[in-house]
Formats: sequence, C-alpha cells, structure tokens
Amino acid sequence: MQRKSSLYFPPEVVEIIVGYLAFENPPTLLNFAKASKTFYACCRPAIKSIKFHDINLVVSLQPKEVVEDVNRLIERLKVEDGLRYVRQLIVQHPTHRAKRLDWEPPRMSELRCDKPMDTYTTQYEKWIESFERDSPIYNRHSYDEMDSRASQAVVKLIKILPGLTDLIWSRKTQPSPSILEALHQDLPQCRLQLDNMFYFCTLHPEDHPLIEDPDFLTSPSIHSFKIGYYDYPYNHSYQKVLRFAGLPPNLKKVRLRCVPRGAFLGPEHFQSGTASLEALQFEFWQMFHPLRLYEWSYATDFSVLQVLKIHAELADETFDIWKETGLSSFPSLKVLRLNFGPGRYGSRDPRPVQFYDGACEFLQKLPPLTELELNNWHLRIDIDSLVDTHGSHLRKLKLGTPAAWQVVSRDQIRKISQKCSLLENLELGIDGAQSYAEKSEVYAALGSIRNLQCLDLHIEVAPKGLPTLPRVEVTSSSQGFTGVGSEMPSDPSFDEFENEFLNKEFFDEESGTSLRLRNGHVRKVIVDSIVDEKLALQIFQSISEANPQSPLLFKDLTITVHGAHSPC
Repeated sequence: MQRKSSLYFPPEVVEIIVGYLAFENPPTLLNFAKASKTFYACCRPAIKSIKFHDINLVVSLQPKEVVEDVNRLIERLKVEDGLRYVRQLIVQHPTHRAKRLDWEPPRMSELRCDKPMDTYTTQYEKWIESFERDSPIYNRHSYDEMDSRASQAVVKLIKILPGLTDLIWSRKTQPSPSILEALHQDLPQCRLQLDNMFYFCTLHPEDHPLIEDPDFLTSPSIHSFKIGYYDYPYNHSYQKVLRFAGLPPNLKKVRLRCVPRGAFLGPEHFQSGTASLEALQFEFWQMFHPLRLYEWSYATDFSVLQVLKIHAELADETFDIWKETGLSSFPSLKVLRLNFGPGRYGSRDPRPVQFYDGACEFLQKLPPLTELELNNWHLRIDIDSLVDTHGSHLRKLKLGTPAAWQVVSRDQIRKISQKCSLLENLELGIDGAQSYAEKSEVYAALGSIRNLQCLDLHIEVAPKGLPTLPRVEVTSSSQGFTGVGSEMPSDPSFDEFENEFLNKEFFDEESGTSLRLRNGHVRKVIVDSIVDEKLALQIFQSISEANPQSPLLFKDLTITVHGAHSPC
C-alpha cells in the first residue's frame, strides 16, 4: 500500500510547523503529534517547551524560604530538562490562596483553557490583564524591600535561563540593583515587565523613593509598567509616574489601574515626544475623563501608538473634547477598546444622540484595525460603517455586553461575513425571542464567517418595553421604553390565562417607570432564557456545519442570556 506523502515532510518543515504550533495553539500541537510516529518524535520537545514556557515564583517574606524555593525549582527544571524552555519568569508576592506553592508544570487541560490562570499559564497577556487575580496579603511588611539573600537567589535563577524573554515583576517594590545588573549584562534581550509595583508608592509616596531612583528609571530593560489601584489625594505621585513614561529608553506599554485625581497636567510638565509607547491601557472601571488621554499625548508620541484600551466608562462629552484637542488621529493604531456605558456614575439617563454620532465619526477616522472591542455597544454605532472601515483587517470584533434590546440581525451578520474575511473572534447580541426558523437563519449566517473560531453570543430574551436594569440607562428614549403606567400589549399566541395581567406591577422609583406585564410575557422570558447542554450543542453544531469548507475549526462558543435577571 502506498504511503501518504503528507507524513514525510522535510525535517526542517516539520520543525517550523511544530515551533509555530507550540506557542500559537498548544491543543493543535497534540493533534499534530498523533499523525505519525515521526511527528510524535518531533513534537515531544515542543510539548515540553509549552509546559515550561512560564514559571511562577512566589517570593515569601523569609529570605531562607526564597533560597529554598529557588533551589527546589532549579532542581525540578534540571530533572525535566526544562531550563532552556523557560521564556517568562513571574516574580510575585504571596497571595491569600498561594503563599508558597511548589511549582509544577501545568497539565495540558490547563494549557487548553482560555481563562486566565493564577499560578502559571502560557498565555501571559491574559494572566497579566486579568481583573480576577489574587490580591497580595495586605500588611506593611509585604512591601519591604527584598532581602539581599533573596535577591541573589532570584539572580541565580535568571542567569541559568538562557531563553528568558520576559521577567514579570509583580512585587510592590522595585527589583534590586543586582537583578537589574543581571538583566543588563547576562540577558539584554529579556524585557522587564513591572506588573504591579507602583501600588505602594501611590498610597504612601512619602515612604517610597522608587520614582526618584535615576538608575532604575533609566533602565533599558524596562518594557512595561502598571500603576496600582488607588491614588487617593496623592496626585503628585501620579504626576511623577506619568513623567516616568519618558525615561526608560525601551518602554513600550503603560497600564493604569488607579483613578487619577486633581488638576490635569499641561505640556510644561513634559519633555515633548520623550516616550514611544506601543500600548496604553486605562483599566479602572470608574468614569474616564477625556482630558486624561489628552494629558498622555504630552508624555508620548501618539503617532506610533498601536494599542489603546479604555475599560472605564466614557463621559458624554468625550468625543467632542477629543475632536477639539486633536485626538482623532492615531495613524498606527491596530487595537482599540472603548466602553460606551452610562458615563455618569449612578445615572439612569439615556446617552445623548451626539455621543454616538461622535463615536461613529471617531471610529471612521481611524486606520483599519485588527481588533475592535466596544463594550455596551448600541445600534447607533452602525455595523455597516464599522465593517466598511475596518473589516478588511479585523481578526477580533467584540460588541460586548450590548445595551438593552441592542441586537444584531441576520443581514448585519451577513455583512460582517462578507466584509471581515479574516475574522476569528466575534462577540455580539442576538434576539432570543425569535422563532426557531429565524434563529436557525442567524446561526447559519454566523457559520458563514469563514475563519470564525471563537464566538461570544449574548441572547436577549426580555420583551421590548420591559426595563432591564441596570442596562436601561444606555438605551435611547426612543428605543423600547414604555411610559409611566403603561401596559404591555398582548400577543396573538397568548391564550386566555397568558393574556391576563400579573397581580404585581413593576415600578422603579429611580427611573419613574411603571409597567404591567401579562402572564404570557413572563412565560416567554422563562422559556427563551433556558439554555441547557443540549441546546448549546445544537447551536454549536448549527454554526459549525454552516461552512464545512472553512480552513479552521470553530472551537469555542460562550452563551450569555440577557434580560432574564429583570426584577419582574
């Protein structure tokens, strides 16, 4: 019997394929290894490299314990021949759940998981940007400088990892001079990621000379830093850290988790164009004042910015102010995340139409993006305009946690399929109150997206006119509101009992909205909100089978039901 030629690729070709799969798609590497004994032999080192890609070192408060942990870790890596495979070393404080855990290579089931993991992961970006990671143990001693013996132990570990590309420093104090020296002399290619160390200096700046150390601030190893959770009244700390952005020659990424307070800084506080950041992220959840971005335009050159993520809710006047201050041009931008939430803390008022018009104008002026995430998306952000502008380059489009009753139609999904030929990751909302035939057409349209691999599906089950708090505040007044004292209209499918009104009337004092529901509306919401394993599997198969010629497998489906949490 003639052997299949596909099993006899040249060794150098197999090596390229294996190397790519190892760090791009670990589960696929395992499937590749099962193809033949030859492929399995080539894949074995790569599978090991996946498991040792990231190493987590939890540094205790006792130097003796740190030395013991490092020696035990080194011995384990030598036994497994894993030293040459380590790429990321994560040094962090002990947490509530992981005080001194002996490091173990992750199981393949954990490597397949898309969710962030606390102790180790080959998906560093997901780990570093997770809002769910454990907080450090909050006592004053945990913020003390690392003992010299502990520092030397970390230096010892760094020096025997020849392939180390990133040192993720998640402690609240700066790396010692010996650690910096080891990076500069032995591993100049290794990037220092300051994950969480500015937390302490923003709370107690008078006790922490961190941002005054010139040797540290100008280190060529520093690649990114994050400002911690709070700033309190110490706005001068934020000012110093913001100025710090222009000092490290190789700084590329800044992340802010604190809420800056006080007056905005003007150009006199900065040296023009001193930083060339590739990524700027605002990760706090409170309202985002548009002048904060304008403030950062003095600290860095926005013409080279590639990633801009704003998790906080934008103020109503955001796009007007950005237009007035010239923040409408980002010629190198590739990744954008914006939050179209209420914009005024505790507000129940709808967004003004001008806000969405300004957002559309802003998005149209950007260069074609590869990733676009619009949290609390609204229909006034026109999908046709989005895909016409960015569709040719989009690999990820997330219209996340859509506002109440903001759903995407079958025809709009078809438009996405036609314009976004490279799209792999999609998040959107659909109408869950449609008939089975209508839903099937929607799933078929989703399946027509040729390269789709991951889908987050928000199913809206609340009938129009039913206020679903707290998402009602981002819905325009013409979008499904009934007036005070309104009654939900009947449906032709309702029988006599279903057509009767509920004994209890829904009334929200804050919004002044009252509404009478019929029994049939309650029944429909209950039925439409049920998504069991069988239904989820049917949806997955409908999408998978809609495009059998797709070169990539549809592999991940997340379903969220909206509207069923209503007080009614």
